[in-house]
Amino acid sequence: MFDGVLSKLAKSRRVTRINLPGFGRSTPVQLDSVGAHADHVARVMGALELPRDTDVFGNGFGAFVALELAKMIVRDGEGVTRFITLHIHGGRTAGDAEAVARSVGNSTLVKTSWFGGDPNWGRILCAIGYSQAKVDESKVDVGYSQPKSTKIAFAVRRGQPTRVGLQTLGAIVAKPEFDLHIFLNAGRHDCVLYTSDLTEEYVEFNKGDLSDPTSLGG
Repeated sequence: MFDGVLSKLAKSRRVTRINLPGFGRSTPVQLDSVGAHADHVARVMGALELPRDTDVFGNGFGAFVALELAKMIVRDGEGVTRFITLHIHGGRTAGDAEAVARSVGNSTLVKTSWFGGDPNWGRILCAIGYSQAKVDESKVDVGYSQPKSTKIAFAVRRGQPTRVGLQTLGAIVAKPEFDLHIFLNAGRHDCVLYTSDLTEEYVEFNKGDLSDPTSLGG
C-alpha cells in the first residue's frame, strides 16, 4: 500500500525515501525513543540538503516519527519559549476547522500574549472572527489545559467570559507547554495544529541592521 502511494506522489513531486534505523536496508542503530528516530531523520534531511518546507509523512511507526519531527520544528523556532497544541473541535467543515486553527496559531497578537503568560481570550476570539471560517461566536467555547489533559479551564463559554480566575488560566499559560481548546460547536470536524509564542528574541534575530549587510535578506 505504501509503495503505491509513493509511486503516485513521484509523478508530481520529488520523493526521498528514508529508511529508519533497522528497517529496510539501513544499518541497525540502537535508538530508544520516537524522538531519537526523529533526530536521526532530521540529520539525514540536513545531510541531503532537503529544504525546510519539505513535506514529511510515514506509515506505521514512521508516522509517529513524522509527527514528532513536526513538533521538533516548532520547538526549535527562533526564540521559542512555549509550545502550544491547538485543538479545534466541532468545525462546520474540515476547511473551517483548519482556517480557525491557522488564524489563531499565526496571530501575532495571540502569540505575543502567550510569551507574556497572558491567556488573552479576547485576542483569540478576534483571530477566530477574522478567519475565513463561518463561525457563530455566540456558540464558541475557549479553554486551556495541561498537555494531553482532559481537565479544561474554560475562559469563554458560548461567547461569554466565565468566572474562572485569571490566575488559574495564567498558571497554565505560564508553563513551557500547554493545550488550547476551541469548541466551535458548529459541526463534527476537528483539527490539531502545533504552534508557539512570539518573543523579543525572535524580533531581535530577524530585524536586520542596515549597517550590517550580512543581517539583511534571509
